[in-house]
Amino acid sequence: EDKVELAEILASDAAFLSSQGLLDYSLLVGIHRLSPDLDPAARESRLEELAKAGGYSSLDRQKVYFFGVIDVLERYSLRWRVQRLVLRTAYHMALWGRRADGISAMPPAQYADRFRTFMNS
Repeated sequence: EDKVELAEILASDAAFLSSQGLLDYSLLVGIHRLSPDLDPAARESRLEELAKAGGYSSLDRQKVYFFGVIDVLERYSLRWRVQRLVLRTAYHMALWGRRADGISAMPPAQYADRFRTFMNS
């Protein structure tokens, strides 16, 4: 259930960033470890509080994960287009043509698709 929700949130974020012509972002994962000294009632209360703040409990209920899309958020400009052309040309000249699809200098829609694919795997 949480995995599906997270996948939907990330897909929505990636679609928004792509629609704005942005790329060069990453997923940040924060981990909050609960004190092992908490009694069961206090643990559940703390887990509920952290869930309201956007956290996701681990299966063992010892940790809470927070996720966010971060980074420079650059526009796909002429500089990115030139970088893509140069890198793809270099890969093909070095006979690594098949690897050229993995370079990060790509149009926002392709970047978003790669981000979603990686997050769902």
